[in-house]
Amino acid sequence: MFTIVENAAYDTVKGEEKTVGVLKFDKDLSKEFSGRNGVDAA
Repeated sequence: MFTIVENAAYDTVKGEEKTVGVLKFDKDLSKEFSGRNGVDAA
């Protein structure tokens, strides 16, 4: 399960297991795939 949260919300997560993942995109994928399979350009 994945979610995007603000730092303030992340700090309130209780539990031993918290993982942070950072994704880097070199392109605006919404433009590259615009109109395909229901992807909308932002």
